Amino acid sequence: MSGQPQPGPGEAPSSNSDFVALTRSPGFWVIMRYAALFGVVLAFAELAFLALVKGGTKLWFTLPKDPGWLDGSLWWVAVTAGAGVLVGVLRRFLRVPVKLAGTVKELKDQRVEPSTVLKAVAVSLVSLVGGASLGPEDALGKMGGGLGTWVSERQKLSEEMRATNTLSGMSGAYGGLLSSPILASILTLEIARPKAERFADTLAAGLLAASVSFAVYFPIAGSTFVGIYALPSFKYEDWQLLAAVPSG
Repeated sequence: MSGQPQPGPGEAPSSNSDFVALTRSPGFWVIMRYAALFGVVLAFAELAFLALVKGGTKLWFTLPKDPGWLDGSLWWVAVTAGAGVLVGVLRRFLRVPVKLAGTVKELKDQRVEPSTVLKAVAVSLVSLVGGASLGPEDALGKMGGGLGTWVSERQKLSEEMRATNTLSGMSGAYGGLLSSPILASILTLEIARPKAERFADTLAAGLLAASVSFAVYFPIAGSTFVGIYALPSFKYEDWQLLAAVPSG
């Protein structure tokens, strides 16, 4: 007997007992150490990615204060076309696979192929800087998941621990992207749906990685990643509805 009071008939175990059981599960603290490490590393990876995207787009695109029909610069077309050509060249030069797994598939597989991460991030960065109407979630997810997978396979960890590290890495990568760390954890868990016996470990690790990432990222960047995609304010004009029809 441990000397701890035991629940009587019909009494539910205390939440404290559940927490103790969780922290004593095999590999729990190992996973949590990896999660904290991923959070720090990925926060700085996000900051670097943000600086390159934000700085790159500022080189080419400056929207007028009150944009009108056909406003802007004609050479923007050349920039976007050049970026498209460069993406094609990079895919050939870096030997990027014809079909890369998307974020949803990587979350469901709970694994990111490490050899494709840097190649995919480079292509994504050129696309975003060149004005492509894309989000950063694919590149960030590959960075986080790829780091978790790579570290786990290098350390020859179990498949269960590798899967958990992959998901906590992806949560850490999304820590600065969203307005709250718990949203990053919920996003990964909702799509990945880890097995019941790993759910608590994965939730705790993902939340820790996202929280650490957010705590490092936000004070330096001053806003979440999504802030750079805020639309500029503008005055509504009726012709904008007509312009939307052929554009759509």
